[in-house]
Order: sequence, then structure tokens, then C-alpha cells
Amino acid sequence: MTRPVPYTAPPPESDEAAEQDAATALVARGGVINALGNVIGVLDPLFLVVVSRTLGAGILGSFVLATTYVVMLQRLGVVGRDSGLLRYVPLAAQDNEPGATLRSVLATALRLTLALSLVGTAAIVLLSVVIVAAGGDDSAGDGAWWLAWLALALPGRALSQLVLFALRGRTNM
Repeated sequence: MTRPVPYTAPPPESDEAAEQDAATALVARGGVINALGNVIGVLDPLFLVVVSRTLGAGILGSFVLATTYVVMLQRLGVVGRDSGLLRYVPLAAQDNEPGATLRSVLATALRLTLALSLVGTAAIVLLSVVIVAAGGDDSAGDGAWWLAWLALALPGRALSQLVLFALRGRTNM
């Protein structure tokens, strides 16, 4: 019995063909990432429906309020540094010592974001009961619990957002 020979693509005929293949692969990868983002965007409202049906409207309100506070603080913790990385990462790569300059740019952005997000996390955890009480009726105390736990994700969310912008700046060179 003979084994089938796997298909191998022929080598590119020129450097131009290789560049075109690389560009096509990059576009295809971007399309897959975009499709996954759209799927996640569709699943988000479905998640809220499942949470509201399973846990009830009161807990859903507390969960949404907690999520809103965390997202607002995440955006405040990142403000300006995301677009700054889009600009300065390609510039750092063109420097005489691109590795050192790039590390310096990333380290500065990440340190400042980590510090601000840790301060925001501590403030939310310490003031969660007061924040939720100011938002309205939360007799069960579920809102403060959701807010305190979601606040712990704030540094990771902010840092991952900066890393994504740094990678986007790296691919835009």
C-alpha cells in the first residue's frame, strides 16, 4: 500500500511573490482575528441573558454596574498611552538601538498603567460598598461583591490593552 504524498507549495518565484504571500497571510490572519472578535461581540449579550435568567434581575444590575465601573477605570488608566504606543513603537524600531529604545518605551507605559490600575483597584475594593449604595437599591449586597471581584481584573485588563496596542504598532512599521 502506498502512502499519499503530502502537498507542498512550490517555492515562490521571486522576492515580490514572497512579499505578496506574506501580505496575503497577514490579511488572512487579521480576518480570522476580526471574525473571532465579532463572534465574541455576539456572545456578550447572550451571556447577559443567561446571567439574568439564572441569577435574577437584581444581581444582573449589580453585575452590570460593577462592570461599568471597572471599564471606566480601565480606560482612565490607559488614556493616551494606547495611541502613544501606536506612534512610538514604530519610531523606537527605527532608532540606532531599537531593542533598548523599545524596551524603554514599553516599560514606561506599562509601569505607569500598572501603578494607576493598582490604585484604581484598591479604591474600588475599599469603597465598593459605598459605590454600590450610591447607585441605588442593593439590599442583598451582591453589587459590592461583584464590584470588588471585578476590580481585581483591572490591572490585567489595562496591561493587556496596552500590549495589544504595542503589537499593533509593531505590525504597522
